[in-house]
Amino acid sequence: MSTRIYANHRETQREWILRVAEDLFTDRGIEKVTIADIAEAARYTRATLYKYFTSKEHMAQEIFRLVTRCWFEREECDVWSIPGTGFERC
Repeated sequence: MSTRIYANHRETQREWILRVAEDLFTDRGIEKVTIADIAEAARYTRATLYKYFTSKEHMAQEIFRLVTRCWFEREECDVWSIPGTGFERC
């Protein structure tokens, strides 16, 4: 039971770090944001961030992966909800 709680806690921390990083990257640009900036905004230490990500570039790649996966899943759902055959959908 405690292992699941710990795993959930780690996943929540990871998601929070990515959310904070995404906001900073959007506001300032990836080049101008440092790990220290992300740590301060997330209210974690830099050491905590490094437990989850090797660099800010790693965070940016993960954010990109998550965003594009959501786009793909949404698009796929939208396409399959259209009635008719594939030929008729085009």
